[in-house]
Amino acid sequence: STGHRDSGSGMGMEAACWLAPGVLRRLIELPSPPLSRHQLKRLEEHRYSSAGRSLLEPLMQRYWEWLVGRVPSWIAPNLITIIGLATNVFTTLVLIYYCPTATEQAPLWAYLLCAVGLFIYQSLDAIDGKQARRTNSSSPLGELFDHGCDSLSTVFVVLGTSIAVQMGTNPDWMFFCCFAGMFMFYCAHWQTYVSGTLRFGIIDVTEVQLFIIIMYLLAAVGGSALWQSMIPILNIQMKMIPAICTFLGAIFSCTNYFRVIFTGGIWTRLHQQHYQIPFYVGFQLKRCFRGLLFK
Repeated sequence: STGHRDSGSGMGMEAACWLAPGVLRRLIELPSPPLSRHQLKRLEEHRYSSAGRSLLEPLMQRYWEWLVGRVPSWIAPNLITIIGLATNVFTTLVLIYYCPTATEQAPLWAYLLCAVGLFIYQSLDAIDGKQARRTNSSSPLGELFDHGCDSLSTVFVVLGTSIAVQMGTNPDWMFFCCFAGMFMFYCAHWQTYVSGTLRFGIIDVTEVQLFIIIMYLLAAVGGSALWQSMIPILNIQMKMIPAICTFLGAIFSCTNYFRVIFTGGIWTRLHQQHYQIPFYVGFQLKRCFRGLLFK
């Protein structure tokens, strides 16, 4: 009938519109690549550069050189990186399982496991770059992968440390310690972005990690009584010593970082809005942290 013909004609026109080349092109168009050609070119041109040595690094370098010499040449550097990350995450999750509010006492072996896990992570994180140079497989992408895994590990390291000293009884200080650790990592790479060089201080990540390992061992030996005990004269709990050290270390480190960041370098064109990102994120995280965990 005429009605059916009109209906069919309308459907045909609608189908023709949908099948138009422009529409089809948009339907099957692949998403844009995450990095532009210019960014890919800069990534290819990037060369790792570092300056400075921490206090214990020369001593640890001997151990790291010995360790990387025992690693088979067929093991990829990125595999070493991911094994270190997985080890650190797993051992910290065990501690989180036993101490969900960061106020409980975990079994002795859980603290020992975290100490061993952090030492393994530190060792593997130190030799992945050496393995890359040893096997002639160094690349900017490998450095990006390494530092990306480090950023994830930082979250678990500071969280595990706060749990080990039972900082959950002081939620504001716990948030500060966790955020300060991540913020210092952010600023360290921010100043690297500005200057093109990753700078190490006298007291840097190696010393901090070894200090945290000692704290895990103290938690295993002393238990909750150690961190709850009062320090004479100062009249503060033992658990506040790591928090105060974090506060002083954050001031010292960030002062050096911002001196480089705001005086510029080979990358002087920084967007002003970038300065506000870590502060805004920290403020929002604090609201969520207190609202969800400490009602």
